Amino acid sequence: MVSISWVDGVIEPREISSIEGAWPQELQGSLLQNGPGLLQRAGESKHHLFDGDGLIQRWQINNKGISYQSKFVQTNKFVREQREGKFIYADLSSSNPNGRQIRRPDDINPANTNIFDVNRKFFALWEAGSAHEFDPDTLDTLGVHQWSDETAGAPFGAHPKRDSEGNTWNIGTTENILILYVISPLGELKGIKSHPIKTSAIVHDFVITDRHLAVWLAPLDLDHDKLQSGSPLLDAMTWHEDKPSRLVVIERKTLEIKKTFEFEAELVFHFVNGWDDDEALCLHYVKINHKQFQYGLLLPPVYGEMEETNDWSISVLRRVNLQTGKSEIETFDGFVEFPQIDKRWNGKKHKFAFYLERREPRSHATEFNALLRQDLTSGKQTRYQFPESVQIDEHIHVPLSSSAQEAEGWLIGTGYNARLNASFCSVFEAASIEQGPIAIAYLNGRVPACFHGFFSKDIK
Repeated sequence: MVSISWVDGVIEPREISSIEGAWPQELQGSLLQNGPGLLQRAGESKHHLFDGDGLIQRWQINNKGISYQSKFVQTNKFVREQREGKFIYADLSSSNPNGRQIRRPDDINPANTNIFDVNRKFFALWEAGSAHEFDPDTLDTLGVHQWSDETAGAPFGAHPKRDSEGNTWNIGTTENILILYVISPLGELKGIKSHPIKTSAIVHDFVITDRHLAVWLAPLDLDHDKLQSGSPLLDAMTWHEDKPSRLVVIERKTLEIKKTFEFEAELVFHFVNGWDDDEALCLHYVKINHKQFQYGLLLPPVYGEMEETNDWSISVLRRVNLQTGKSEIETFDGFVEFPQIDKRWNGKKHKFAFYLERREPRSHATEFNALLRQDLTSGKQTRYQFPESVQIDEHIHVPLSSSAQEAEGWLIGTGYNARLNASFCSVFEAASIEQGPIAIAYLNGRVPACFHGFFSKDIK
């Protein structure tokens, strides 16, 4: 089983059952994660992992110990389907089962992808709709957030970036519009720009540097004839191997498009980071096979045997000359995803990157069983491979302090041990992950897997 989800919106209580090792005294706060927590209602199951309703999970760590809690994001979709006791909206992998009219993206917004905060406000994100604000202590949903009247209901992406001055940058995309957001440290919209441009069926992430924003538009298009005939979005997505990917480079100062370059067909889901290097733009990202997105994340009993290939998702460093458009590419070993860096290096040249890694054939594309640390300068890789019965979720880098050296601190994240039938939270010394976790807290049972989140040292 790839992923468990709660059935019919009922959360089974979970408590800490045991703790192994010693938790660092400096690592106190909350690990907040978001992911698809509901995939089954009234005997009906979703087909794709991205279609689950958002479940916020919190692991709180302080001098009193460790505790766990979770709640569903009370989106329009979740509240209505909970009231009616069945799925009533279309999603990525299924057409509308009950003819419910969809008037705007937020009608089907599951708020299931990521979490971020600005000025002590916390938000659950989904890239095609609005952010949902929630209380970080109770996890209660406070409502849909509007950055302005102009942006009400507009897509607000799942991977905002914070610069060194505390500003938050984000993108939103429709099929024909690219929206750029700049939000002040106080949470006020200080800049917005819309560009009419043909985008892509999936634009999940982007890059920020000191001078630029960069958006990768893969040749993955929507077939409108299929949509009109009733095909779900997933089946209407068409990959064009013979068409180029486009890299849209935007000046941070003006939010204007500076240049658009064309490269080979590649699907980029997650960026590691990006930085400026004289007249070059350096992009560090994870390149994924488009089949992995469309078919590798399907759920039982829909998915079949995984095709074994060495390019499901690999780490790539691309250096783009902004004058000529030519690029140099370096690839790194390992089937990886969910990249992490020390976020203090956002937009600047980093030395270390961390990933989840799939070290051996697994039954599903989402089943990662190792942590990998990559030194970009020396090329050295170190890793820790979990026992065969374990699969892991994203592990987030937490710096030791604001003045610590790059990557000094911890990796903290979650996973599931099938032998123990227990989900867990684990913490590693980031400089020596090969030595294994320094502490693990187990729950008395399993909870749904997560996509993304972050660690807040400030929540009490």
